Amino acid sequence: RTEKALKGFGLYDALNDAVELVPPLGYLDMVAHEISSTVIVTDSGGVQKEAYFFQKPCITLRNETEWVELVEAGVNRLIDPEAEDLMTAAIFDSLDQNINFPIGLYGNGRAAKHIVSTMLNLTNMLRL
Repeated sequence: RTEKALKGFGLYDALNDAVELVPPLGYLDMVAHEISSTVIVTDSGGVQKEAYFFQKPCITLRNETEWVELVEAGVNRLIDPEAEDLMTAAIFDSLDQNINFPIGLYGNGRAAKHIVSTMLNLTNMLRL
């Protein structure tokens, strides 16, 4: 849809090598692109959170988000999808800023260890 819109507005030929348009991707290919990106621009709720996990600045082309903590932390910016000038400025700002990604917004990464430990303890208790 993006490529079609770019062509419809006569913007497709103005893109340079800094912008890569790709066909729809499977999940693993999408993650690989996110990891190798400099800035992520999306309208997806899930991609906003992935951008945080990969420590990539994110610009979300929506007027609201379910992940308000990412906006409050300064790692995600909401931009009205109709505001082209703000979108461009946000992308360049994200390239120029050294964004601090707070650790632990979504836990400490040890949930699986705690779950397994609890399950083992429960199993041992049930054997008694």
